[in-house]
Amino acid sequence: MRGQKDYELAMKDLEEGKKLYPEDKDVEKLTHLTLEDIELEKRIRNIMGNSELLKGKEYIDFILDFLQGKKDESPPV
Repeated sequence: MRGQKDYELAMKDLEEGKKLYPEDKDVEKLTHLTLEDIELEKRIRNIMGNSELLKGKEYIDFILDFLQGKKDESPPV
């Protein structure tokens, strides 16, 4: 489900996995990765929502810097 970006269902599956296999480190690892994916998806939606503030090359440069970790999701004012 995580690969399909269905994070809600992925988290439900991981919660069930944790109940069935409480000692399994893979469940913990996948839960952590899924939470990171959820956060990244929120940040990307925020960037896309602000896309009208930046035009053309500025927008592409901003996205590339964000993906490389050089900027947060807030576009320059």
